[in-house]
Amino acid sequence: MDEFIKLLDKNLDYLEHEIVDDEVIIYVASNRIEVTCPYCGNKSSKIHSTYERSFQDLPIQGKKTRVVIENRKIFCLNTDCKHTTFAESYAFLPFKGKKAKRLTDKIIDISLSVSSTSASEILKDGIADVGKSTICNLLKKDIPKPDKSSITKVCIDDFAFNKRHTYGTIMIDIETHRVVDLLDSREIADVLRLELRRKIN
Repeated sequence: MDEFIKLLDKNLDYLEHEIVDDEVIIYVASNRIEVTCPYCGNKSSKIHSTYERSFQDLPIQGKKTRVVIENRKIFCLNTDCKHTTFAESYAFLPFKGKKAKRLTDKIIDISLSVSSTSASEILKDGIADVGKSTICNLLKKDIPKPDKSSITKVCIDDFAFNKRHTYGTIMIDIETHRVVDLLDSREIADVLRLELRRKIN
């Protein structure tokens, strides 16, 4: 198990794990002697406190995986730094993120081929617990804008930001199956204006 954790980050050490229903929970801790302050770049080894930080990762043996880090809060020893303490961070996990970047990539990859509802159902079956609204937010945030001038055929469908309350429209390039546009409305007039803008641009 320690080798698996090292693939995620060589600065993490495996502590223990447990299996609860359909989920593997892995407990890890940092082995860094010094940690770099993200605000000033100075290194420090003076620990302020520790706390648990958890996130979802790719599944193991068909079971959803959650990693719990014994994370550290560090004193910044640079008197010129505006921050007296900072939390240890990791390249594989966004700031305040709840999902490893490699899991986010998997979510987006699956969501590009099906609706957000179908993607959520597929992911919940042994990969990760992800809601439809989370999938839509990831698609809006992480997918690079396509070259709309080369797109000739699109498919338009509606989806729910908040079921029975708020709906939007998604536009997909039929040839590449990639998202072209998202609109926070499904009214015909708004969709027509979006399509007109796409043709003009």
